[in-house]
Amino acid sequence: MTLRRVALGVVALALAGCGGSSQPPTGDPTVVGTIAGFEDAGSRMLVDDGSTCRISFDHGAEKRILRDGDDGSDTIEWADLRPGDGVRVWLDGLMSLGCPARGRAAAIAVEAD
Repeated sequence: MTLRRVALGVVALALAGCGGSSQPPTGDPTVVGTIAGFEDAGSRMLVDDGSTCRISFDHGAEKRILRDGDDGSDTIEWADLRPGDGVRVWLDGLMSLGCPARGRAAAIAVEAD
């Protein structure tokens, strides 16, 4: 009986993680800028934050991508991101130094039009 409860709890936690949240993370984003383009066959997003170098983010498997709207945020897909979109990005771990700097996005919020 206990093993069954543990197994059901693990499944419930896994399913809860799949849906993700439709709200941006609490705390300040790591980077605020504009999508400058994509590289590596679209698997990496370049963000111009006004610094000398752009910042390159890959789309980690656990990422959340949200589009801000008047009535909150909606979850969107990586393919919905477009050059010129204003974004806020939260990192999943560290960002490497270099030009461009590289990091893995944990969450991306696209600014409302």
